[in-house]
Amino acid sequence: MRGLLTLVIAVVGSLCLIAILIGMDVGNDNSSATVRAPRWADDVCAATGAWEGQIEVISDGVRTSTSATRPNDGGSGDHVEWTLFARTAITRAIQATDLTLVEGIRQAGVPNTDSGPEASKILLDWANETKEGLRSARATIERDPESTTAAIEAIGYSSAVLSQAQLKGRQAYEQVAALNSDLEDALSGSDKCTNLRGKQP
Repeated sequence: MRGLLTLVIAVVGSLCLIAILIGMDVGNDNSSATVRAPRWADDVCAATGAWEGQIEVISDGVRTSTSATRPNDGGSGDHVEWTLFARTAITRAIQATDLTLVEGIRQAGVPNTDSGPEASKILLDWANETKEGLRSARATIERDPESTTAAIEAIGYSSAVLSQAQLKGRQAYEQVAALNSDLEDALSGSDKCTNLRGKQP
């Protein structure tokens, strides 16, 4: 019963997250526009910071709920609850990555510097790579939907993807800053970027 309650909470949380993300104003949609570098830096760092916050909430939910949803007596109901919980958690992470990180960076547009297109591509490639990694983790469950072992492996896989993604994200921002002085100044001059780059993932 405790595992079922936790699963219900996770599903409701997933639905709430979708509603929040759909209604979230990451900024104006400048996906097809060239924008001032400081504005672009603010927007991409805001999207990245918001995504990291959402992933932290999801990860906390997994850590606190794992003991409740892990199979307790070996019954089929326990296995179903665990696999559903794992799938729900990973799906929430995919949604957050797609709607907040990928879309936020895409909608930030392209900074108006010579290396602007390359800067935008570096961050978008990182965001899309993260999303695809999470989709691969979910596919582990989908290949064997009744396997608790597959669900546990998928959670471990997705945790590794997210841990690496945050490290790669910091590296991506440093790559962008190294492209030219305009981009370095834009990132350094943004409070959002300064806070983001100062955090240790």
